[in-house]
Amino acid sequence: MSKARLIDLSTAYGQLIVLVFLPISVLALFGGLLVLAHTTASARQVQQLTAQNVLFRYQQLAQDNAPTVLALNRQLVQRQNLGLTDDLQNLQNRLRNTLQGLDDPQPLQAIALVNANGQLLASKGHWDSPPSQTGLWGFLTPSSSLLNRASSMDDVPPNTTLLPQFTIQQLIKTPSHSISMPSSTLYAAPLTALNVRGLPALWLVVDIDDQPLALARYQVLLVLITTGLMTVLLLLLGISNYARRWIAPIYEMRLHLERTHADNLNRPLKLHARGELNQLKHDLAKTLRRLHTSFQELKAHAEQTEDDLRQAFDEMEMQNISIRNARDAAISASQTKSAFLANISHELRTPLNSIDGFSNLLARGGGLNPEQDLYVQTIRKSSAHLLALVNDVLDFSKIEAGKLVLNRHPYDLYRVIYDVGDMLSPLAAEKNVRLAILLYDDVPTALMGDALRVKQVLTNLVNNAIKFTDDGEVIVRVELSDERDEFLQFSVQDTGRGIPAAQQTALFQSFSQGDPSITRQYGGTGLGLVICKQLTYQMGGRIGFFANADDTSNDTKPARGTTFWFSLPIVRATTALPPSYSLPVLSPSDKPLKLLVWLGHGASLQVLKASLRPLAIEVTSAATLMGLLEELKERGQWDWVIVDNASSEDTLALLKQVRLHYAGKLALFGYQVNLDPELLARYQVQPLYQPLERGQLYRLFDNQNAAAAAPTLPQWHGFTVLAVDDHLPNLLVLEALLAEVGVEVITASSGFEALAVLDDPAQAQRIDLIFMDIQMPRMSGSQTAAHIRERESQRTPTRHLPIIALTAHSLSDELPNLTQAGINDYVGKPIDQTQLHHVLQRWLGQAVNLDEPMFCHALPNQDEQSTESAPDLIQPTDLPTTSPAPTGVTIQHDPTDLAVIDWQDALQRAANKPDLASSLLLMLVDGIDKDRSELAAAWQAHDRQALADVAHRILGASRYTGVPQLRHASQRFEDACLAEVSDVSTSAFEQLTAHYQTLLTALDALKHADLSSFPALRYARLKEQDMVWKMI
Repeated sequence: MSKARLIDLSTAYGQLIVLVFLPISVLALFGGLLVLAHTTASARQVQQLTAQNVLFRYQQLAQDNAPTVLALNRQLVQRQNLGLTDDLQNLQNRLRNTLQGLDDPQPLQAIALVNANGQLLASKGHWDSPPSQTGLWGFLTPSSSLLNRASSMDDVPPNTTLLPQFTIQQLIKTPSHSISMPSSTLYAAPLTALNVRGLPALWLVVDIDDQPLALARYQVLLVLITTGLMTVLLLLLGISNYARRWIAPIYEMRLHLERTHADNLNRPLKLHARGELNQLKHDLAKTLRRLHTSFQELKAHAEQTEDDLRQAFDEMEMQNISIRNARDAAISASQTKSAFLANISHELRTPLNSIDGFSNLLARGGGLNPEQDLYVQTIRKSSAHLLALVNDVLDFSKIEAGKLVLNRHPYDLYRVIYDVGDMLSPLAAEKNVRLAILLYDDVPTALMGDALRVKQVLTNLVNNAIKFTDDGEVIVRVELSDERDEFLQFSVQDTGRGIPAAQQTALFQSFSQGDPSITRQYGGTGLGLVICKQLTYQMGGRIGFFANADDTSNDTKPARGTTFWFSLPIVRATTALPPSYSLPVLSPSDKPLKLLVWLGHGASLQVLKASLRPLAIEVTSAATLMGLLEELKERGQWDWVIVDNASSEDTLALLKQVRLHYAGKLALFGYQVNLDPELLARYQVQPLYQPLERGQLYRLFDNQNAAAAAPTLPQWHGFTVLAVDDHLPNLLVLEALLAEVGVEVITASSGFEALAVLDDPAQAQRIDLIFMDIQMPRMSGSQTAAHIRERESQRTPTRHLPIIALTAHSLSDELPNLTQAGINDYVGKPIDQTQLHHVLQRWLGQAVNLDEPMFCHALPNQDEQSTESAPDLIQPTDLPTTSPAPTGVTIQHDPTDLAVIDWQDALQRAANKPDLASSLLLMLVDGIDKDRSELAAAWQAHDRQALADVAHRILGASRYTGVPQLRHASQRFEDACLAEVSDVSTSAFEQLTAHYQTLLTALDALKHADLSSFPALRYARLKEQDMVWKMI
C-alpha cells in the first residue's frame, strides 16, 4: 500500500500551500540570506577602514621618529645573532613608549613595527613582549611559509592560526594586506618612506578584533530569524483565514452532498458562509428542495405506473392462457395434418412402386410396338414425377413434425456428385442444356454424414436449374469455402430465366414458387427449396442464392440466370474408402500421348484439361469443327481425338467427316441418351458421357491390352493381414499386392506398434496372418514374434497366428533362431505376386497345418531365381549373391555399369502400378540425403554394424523399385560390412573403401538422375509439387 503524499496538489489546501506559502517562504529566506551577506560585507569594510586609519596614524608617528626607527633597524641588523645592548634596549623602549602614547580604537588589540627580517622594533598590546627572531614575523622573509613557521612560535596567542603565505614582494605591491585569524584579523602596511639602501624594509602590523564583526552578524541573523518567523506566522494566519472563509464551506457542501440520498433531500444545509459562497449555499438548498419535490412526484407516478402494469400483466396473463390454448390446438391440428400427410404419402408410395416396377418390367421385356412403348414411357415418367411429389410431401411432413433423423456414415462425395449428374443428364439432354461438374482437387471426398440428404439437396437444386433453363448451361461447382474454414461450398449456376427481385423473398416459403404461372408451366409443389433449406440447416450448413448479372435495377426484367449455393461442414471419414478412380496405365512409350479435342462447351473443356493434367498427355484443343479438321489434315499423328456431339446437329455426318481424315482412336462426347451404340460401333468410336467424369476419362485412356493380359489372381476376401515393416515403401508395395487379391491390410511401422495392435482385442480378432520384417530398429522381427507367441500362450492358447518373415537376406544360418522365436515361414524381398500367392495359399488355405515343418514352402529370393528386367544392361552374372562375400574380393562386374533407373523393372516390382512405382522411386530419391548423412556418420565412427544397417535399409528400399545400380552396390557393401563385423581396424576399413565409394556413387547417380526421360516419374513429381487447385 503506497504512502499518502504530504501535500495533495489536487486539493485546495495543497494548492494554496504550494502557490502561496512556499513561494513567499522561499523569497523571504533568499532575502534574509542576501541581507546577511551584505551586512557581513559592510562590517568587514568598516573593519578595514578602521585598520587603514590606525595604519595611517602610526605611519605618521614612525615618520616623525624616523631617526630612532632607522637607528634601531640598523643595530638590529648588525647584531642579528648577538644579544641586545643597553643602547639597543633604550631605543626600543623609547619607540615603544612613543607607540603607547597614542590612543587606539576599541577593536585594535595590538600593533608592531617590524623589519623584513622578522625582527621586532617595537610593539603595543599583547605583542608588547618581543618574540624571538624566528617567531611571529618570520612571514616577512622572502619565500618563507607562514604555515610552516607556525609550529615554532612561542608568543602567538592560543587558537591563533596563520593561514595565507605572504612574501616581501607581495607586500610591496599592495599598500595594505590582511590575514584572517580565528578571532581577529591582521593588517600590514610597508613604511616606504623609511626604506634605506642596505637595510630591510619596515612594516607596520595591526591586530583588529573580529568580535564586533561577529556580533553584528549575529544581531542581523537574529533580526532575520525573528522577521522570518513573524512572516510565516502571518502567512499561516492569512491562509487559515482564507481557508476558513472559502475552502471550508466548499468541503462542507461536498460532505453534505455525499450524505444526501433520496430519503433526505429536504435536509437543511447547515453552513457558515459569506459573500458568494453564501449565495451558492442558498442556490444549492433551493436545488435540493426542487429535486426533493420532483422525486416525490416521480415516486408517486411510479407507484401509479406499477399499479397499471400489474393490472396489464394480469390481463396479459389471461390473454396468454387463451393464446396457449389456441397454440396447443393449432399444434395438435398441425400434427394431425402431418400425420395424415405422412400416412397418405406412405399409402401412395405402395401403388406407385407397383406402377413404376411393372412399367419398368414392360419396358425391359420388349415386344411392344412403338405406340405401346410410348404409352409405357409416359406411364414411367408420370409415376416418377408423382413419386417425387409424394417424397417431397413426406419429407416436409417429417421436417415439420421434427421426426427427420439424419444418418452419419462414411460416404464418397465424388460418387454422390456424379450420381446426381448421371441421374439428371437425361433431363438436360432432353432440354439440350449443357451440364458440367467442377469438383476441385483440394476438396476432400471421403466424408462422414448423410449422403442421401446431401444428394437430395443437390438433386433438387440441379433439377430446378435444368428445369428453369431453356437454353445455355448448368454448371455445378464444389470447392472449399472462402468465407468459412472447414466448410464445403456447393453452387449450381444456370443461364435460365432468373428470378425477379419482387419474387425472391417467397422462394424459401412453403408451397410457394414465386410466380404462380410456374406451377402451370413447370409443375411442382413449392416444397423443394423449403426441404433443402431445412436439410441444410440440420446438417450444420447454410443455403442461399444470387443473380448472375450485376444489373438488377429493373425488377420486372430478371437477370440472366441464377446461382443457388449451400455450404456444409467438412467431417472427414475415419475409415478408409475405396478410391473413386485410378490413374490409367498408358502406353509403355516414353513419349506423352497426343490428344486433339474439339468441345463446344468451355466448362467441359476446362474439366477435361484439369483431369488430364497429372497424365503424360499433350492436349491440343480446336475452337471449331473446321479447326479440328484442319488439324487432322496437317498433323495426322494423334493418339486420340475427342469430338463434341452436342455441337453438331448430325452425328452421322460428323463421324463421317472425322473418319475421312483420321483412322485412329476416336471418342464422341455427349449425353448417353443421345449416343447411338450401333453408330459408335460402326465407326469404331468410344463414348465419353456428359457430364465429364474423371474415372470414365481415365478408363478411356487405360491400356486395355495390358489389362487383359494381366493374370487373374485368386481372391481372399474377408481375410486381414498385419504388415510390420519400418520402411514405408515396403509397406506400400505389400499393401498394394494384398489389396489386389482382396485382403485387408493393417500396417505397423515397428514391433511396438504391432504389439499395440494385437493388444486391442477387436483388431487382434480380425487378423489372420502377420508379415514381419526381421531387421527393424529398437525391436527386431524375431523379438516381436517372441513377444507375440508369449502373449498368445498367456491369453489364447488355442489361437496361433501364422508369422511370415520378410527379409532381404538368405536365412539358412538363422533358421533355428527364427524357429525358436515362433516364425512359421519367410519370404525374400522383394515379394512378387507369385510368392504372395503361394504364401496366402499355404497359410490361409482351408486345411492349414501349423505343425508342419517350417520353411519348406519358402520361395527363394527373387534376385536369386530371376534376372533383372533390363537385358541390355544387366546380365545374370551381375546379380548379387545372397551370402556374404569375402572381404577384399575383386569386383568382377562394376555396379556403376548398370542402369540407374529401369522403369520396366520398377513397374514389375510394384505390381504393374505406375502410381505406386512412381511413389516408391520418388521416396527413395527423397531419402538419399538422409542415407548419405547416416553413412557418413557411421563411417566416421568406424561402426561396421551401423554401416550394414543403413546399407540393408537402402537395399530393402531398392528391392521394391527399378534401381539396379543402387541395389547391387548396397548389397555388396552390406555383405562386405557383415563379413567381419567386429573388425574395426584401419586396414579393415581401407578394404571397405571401394565398396563404400561405389555405394555413394550409386546414391549420387540416382539423386541427379534425369526424371524427364520417364514420363510417369516426371508427372508424378509435378503432381506432388503442383499445389495450384485443379478441377475434376
